[in-house]
Amino acid sequence: MILDIGVNLLFTSFWYEHEIYPAVNTGKALEDMTIYGPLCMNIDVIRSNIKFPPLNRGDNVVIKRIGAYNMTQWLQFITYRPNVVMIDTEGKDHIIRKKEDLSAFKAFEKLPEHLKD
Repeated sequence: MILDIGVNLLFTSFWYEHEIYPAVNTGKALEDMTIYGPLCMNIDVIRSNIKFPPLNRGDNVVIKRIGAYNMTQWLQFITYRPNVVMIDTEGKDHIIRKKEDLSAFKAFEKLPEHLKD
């Protein structure tokens, strides 16, 4: 199965077997599965040898307790980084970091004066 999160965003998946499950119970039987990220590299594996139900395009998953270390280690690679969402103790979700777009990168660029013409 391929998800739209790879080791560029979930760097700690190299060392930890993060708890991952469908956001909504599909009722489908579990299968032996490897969960890959979308990068075009054979190391982009989020979980290997996991029992997981088949999902459909657009189905969401929950990856629990990935921790702040992922934010300090993640790479902006191929796609922009997504929103970071925190779920509080009452189950409410909060966007704690907005997703990136081109303006996030342009804001830090400065063209030297002699190159502006």
